[in-house]
Amino acid sequence: MPRSALALALFAALAAPALADPPAAPAPAVDVSGSINLGLFAARDAYFGAEAQPGGRSADYHWAEAIGRLKLGKEFGERMSIEVGGVAVRTQGADYYGVEDKGFAALELAKLTFRKIGGADLDVALGRQEVVFGDGFLLGDGYYDYRAGVWSVPLNYFDAARVDYAAGAWRATGVVAKLSPSYGPQWGALYGADVAWQVAPNATLGATRLARNDSGATDNDARATSVRGAATFGRLRLAGEAAIERGTIQGRGLDASAWHADASWRFGAGDDAPYVRGSYFFFSGDKPGTADVEGWYSWNYRWNDWNQYYLGDINGSQTFADNTDKKVALLEAGLKPSAKVRLRVFALRTRLDTGAFFGLPADAPRDFSDEVDAVLDYSASEKLSFWFFAGWSRPRDAAKLVYGDKDAAELFANMTFNF
Repeated sequence: MPRSALALALFAALAAPALADPPAAPAPAVDVSGSINLGLFAARDAYFGAEAQPGGRSADYHWAEAIGRLKLGKEFGERMSIEVGGVAVRTQGADYYGVEDKGFAALELAKLTFRKIGGADLDVALGRQEVVFGDGFLLGDGYYDYRAGVWSVPLNYFDAARVDYAAGAWRATGVVAKLSPSYGPQWGALYGADVAWQVAPNATLGATRLARNDSGATDNDARATSVRGAATFGRLRLAGEAAIERGTIQGRGLDASAWHADASWRFGAGDDAPYVRGSYFFFSGDKPGTADVEGWYSWNYRWNDWNQYYLGDINGSQTFADNTDKKVALLEAGLKPSAKVRLRVFALRTRLDTGAFFGLPADAPRDFSDEVDAVLDYSASEKLSFWFFAGWSRPRDAAKLVYGDKDAAELFANMTFNF
C-alpha cells in the first residue's frame, strides 16, 4: 500500500475524535473478527493429463491449504470508521500452479471510511479495500492469486479511492484504483463508474463504465461499457449483462464484446425451494488477419459463488486463465433438504469462439470440454461450516490439441471457522 495512503490513515486515526460526531457515550472498543479456513485438495490428470505440468510433475496433485484472516475495526461516531485486516496462507504439498510448501501473507484491508458527508447519503472510502460493480462480471477482483484454485484463497483487494452515493431508487459508485502488478507488468490506474436503478421491487437496471491508463509493459488502455438487468416474475427470474470494449492494447485498436444471459425457475416459494438455472456466456476471440484485437480483455471478474464468474472449476482454474475466446452453456440445479444442508450440481459445455487464445488455426475444431461439478454445503453452526466438491471434465477435440486427452477429476473438502 502506498506510504501516502498509510500516512493519511494514521492522520485520520489521530484526528478522528475532532472530526467525528460528539459521542453520546464512550467510544466502543475495537471490533475484532476473523476466520480460519482449512482445505484438502486432490486433482487427477490436471490439464487433461498434459505432458507439460508445472514444475515438471505428474498430472496428479494432492495438497492442503490453510488460510487465516484477522480484521480489526474501529468506529468513530456514526460518520467515520477505520478497518485493517490481514491474511496468511500456507500451501502444504504441491498444487497444480507449481506452488509447493510455501507461505504467503498480505495486508488485504486498510480502509478509512467517511459516511453521510454533508448530511447526504454520500460515503467516501480510501485505502486497500474490495470494490464490486454489479455482481462482478467485469469488476470485483483486484488481485490475481495463483495459489490453489482461484476461488479457494479469494484475495480481491484494490488500492483505491471510492465514492458511493444513494438517492431514492438510485445508487452510484465511482472508483480510482491502482493497477495491481499481480496481473503482470502494468503500471497506472483503473477508473470506474457504476449506476444502479431499482426500477421496481422485482426489477433492477445498471450500467458500468471502465477505463485503464496503463504505462507499463502490458500497455493496455482498454475501455469497457456494459448494461445489465434482472427481473423476477413469480418463480421465474431473468438476468443478463452485455459489454463492449474499445481502446487500445499494445498499440492495436480493441473491438471486443462479452455477454451472459440467465434464466432460473424455483419449484416453490422462498429462497430455499429447489431450482434450476440455465445460462449462456459469450466472450469474443481475436479474428486472424484483422488490424484490431477482437479478443475480449477480461478485466477483473470476480468469484462470488460457483460459476460466478470462474466458469467451471476445472476449466476456470486450470485451462482458461481468462474469460476470453469462449462460449459456455451452463445448467445448474440445487436443493436444500434441510436448514443446514444445500446441494448443487452444475453441467457446462465450453466451445471456443475463434481459437486464437490458444493459437489454433482457423480450421481447428471449436468444441473444448464438458464438465460436471457437485457441491455440498453444510452449516454446522453460525460459526462453523463445511463444503465438499467433486468435479469431472472431459476434453473435446480443441482441448486435446492444446492439453491432453485424459478426463480430469477433482475432490476437495473445506472447513471454515468464523470468529
